[in-house]
Amino acid sequence: MEIKPSSQSQPSSFIKTKLESSNQDLTNVKKSNEDYITYTQPNGEQVTYDLKSLRNQPEFDSDDVVKRDMSHLGMRMGAQHSIWINMETGEQTFGQLNGKDKIDEYLMMTDRLNIEQNDKMKYIRPSQDWLDLADKLTDEELNDLVDIMYDISESVFLETRSSKEIDDIVAKLNALSPEELTSAVRTMTHLSGEVEIGKSSDKPLRFGRATGDSASISPLRHLKGEMLRDYSKLMFSDELSENERSTVNEHLLNMDYAAAGGLISSVEQMQGESKQQLFSLLSEHDTEELMEVFSYLGNLANKTSFISQYEIENENGRKELATVFDPSDGRNQRLLIKSILNVEQTNGLDTVNEFIKQTSKETDQVQSNVWQKISESADESPNSLTTGYVSLLLQQANEEVVTIHDKQMKSAFKTSYPGGNIVSSTALTDKW
Repeated sequence: MEIKPSSQSQPSSFIKTKLESSNQDLTNVKKSNEDYITYTQPNGEQVTYDLKSLRNQPEFDSDDVVKRDMSHLGMRMGAQHSIWINMETGEQTFGQLNGKDKIDEYLMMTDRLNIEQNDKMKYIRPSQDWLDLADKLTDEELNDLVDIMYDISESVFLETRSSKEIDDIVAKLNALSPEELTSAVRTMTHLSGEVEIGKSSDKPLRFGRATGDSASISPLRHLKGEMLRDYSKLMFSDELSENERSTVNEHLLNMDYAAAGGLISSVEQMQGESKQQLFSLLSEHDTEELMEVFSYLGNLANKTSFISQYEIENENGRKELATVFDPSDGRNQRLLIKSILNVEQTNGLDTVNEFIKQTSKETDQVQSNVWQKISESADESPNSLTTGYVSLLLQQANEEVVTIHDKQMKSAFKTSYPGGNIVSSTALTDKW
């Protein structure tokens, strides 16, 4: 078996991690400065890789050893798809494909894939939709789409759901025109990259003592696949017109991780008059002007829980941290988005951004609560809505939230903390 050289230069890290997935064992590869590298698999089969495309990469150290182990793919994604042969009739089946001609056509299509994408494709069900999609895409776009569907597959697999979701997305992508398909792949590839950047900046949280919905929270749990699934759901929604989808794609292509998440959730949740307000906002402003408001919504409206942390003190003067979890349901998220859109319509985008800077210093729950108060004040008297007035609304919202949390903590810790009281409070960052 021989691996064909890629049409694109591949960094040497690709060789270290993903060459082939035909075995589950580590294989040592001696590096050299030759044009080709050859290794022998445990089954005795030799594989040769063309290194000429790597000449612009850092040179190999002759003492280094490359190790390859694709077992993690099998552990994470289940068994690879393989060709099944009916021993009585000789008929061949490969995923959803029947017959040797279709299977050969599919294998020729996979020759267009780079090594990493070829590995990933082994865990995605072969189908006629993939053959049709390949005809509409360039090699680069096809490789990008394989990455996208693999990330979606991994997210679905981690949730132990049916692979039918992946097949449905592939089928719906195939139903798009070549222009729409290219736009969708470009947008999804951009979103995937932004999730990687966003994930790298997140830090683990320490909660201390907890009250409320304190079940295990994993804000970073397969976010890439989740965002791509959310985008797919939105893209294929009957609620959006072709022009609206085009508008959303144009903005998403220039947004970072947080802003993209805020826009996707806003478009998904808004209906009626609020939806009209949202698309008026998108059509009247360029992406750079909207980044702050949608980043704010992405960081706040998509949280599964609002988290507030307090330092509490018992009667013996011992201090300890307590964390209160307030579940954030869909109704809370819709109210937040609608409130911000309403304030923008009455007082303008600059005012919204000004209030975002002012409110973002408070805890999540306070921020969520105060925007409804700001929106109500904007309806009653938009001219009187100043930063000074918003400060009064923040104080009121803060007092209401702290009072509720005080009761929760005293009830939860009454045995351990008789007479306990709140000394101070701080907000914890919780992303997605």
